[in-house]
Amino acid sequence: MEKILGLLKLGVFGWMMGWGLGVAGGGQVSLAEGPAKPSPAIQAMRANLNSPNVQIRIQAIVGLGRRGDRESIPAIRKFLQDPDKRVRAVALNALYELEDRESLTAFREALKAAEPETRALAVRVVGEWQDRDSIPQVRRLLQDPDADVRAAAVESLSRLRDQESIPAIRKSLSDEDSAVRFAALQALGRLHDQKSISLVRNLLRDKDSQVRAMSIRVLAILGDRQSIPAFQKFLHDPDEEVRTAAVQALRHLGQEIPGPKEKP
Repeated sequence: MEKILGLLKLGVFGWMMGWGLGVAGGGQVSLAEGPAKPSPAIQAMRANLNSPNVQIRIQAIVGLGRRGDRESIPAIRKFLQDPDKRVRAVALNALYELEDRESLTAFREALKAAEPETRALAVRVVGEWQDRDSIPQVRRLLQDPDADVRAAAVESLSRLRDQESIPAIRKSLSDEDSAVRFAALQALGRLHDQKSISLVRNLLRDKDSQVRAMSIRVLAILGDRQSIPAFQKFLHDPDEEVRTAAVQALRHLGQEIPGPKEKP
């Protein structure tokens, strides 16, 4: 759950800036020079894909994905049919890291995987890759028994700008898991859902401080000036993140931040 929550928290207020998740590209090789020769480490990992040892194959797949070896994509795709579920999982993740969009069908299939970690990855990918054909299936995952999958589904639908999913996302504000509530807040802020303001206000009293902080930020983004008195009270909250969110929210709404009281 911590991994999902960490991802969801990237760039609070990020929807104001576009919420893009980019993959850095490498340098270009001159056509006149021909393709660059793979390093000895890459060659060794490619060779290890054929190892009879499952753990060695897994390490090779992971390593090739992290090093961005796109020439290994065809070989890695074959591992999506491996009998070992661990191998299938790391192969899927490597194809995501290599941004192999030709494997999109495999990610769609993975939305139905038995392993929640695989479903969560697939949900994030179809959202990030803007696969609108997956929306109906992603909506169903809002009811997934695994909280990480539910949180990823909420985030994915907001990335897909799926307005029809807003009522279902609102319901996620009352999810038993704080990561899902956090994701729902972030999603409604990203979708600029003005009708959710009263529901978001309820989470100003959430037991989780990160959820309270995000509810403050979302209400500010939605321009909720009626919550200004509540934001002012949060300036004295014992949690630093909540206090910071209150300062940001008040400034966003054009309010002055009172300085510390002078001692008599």
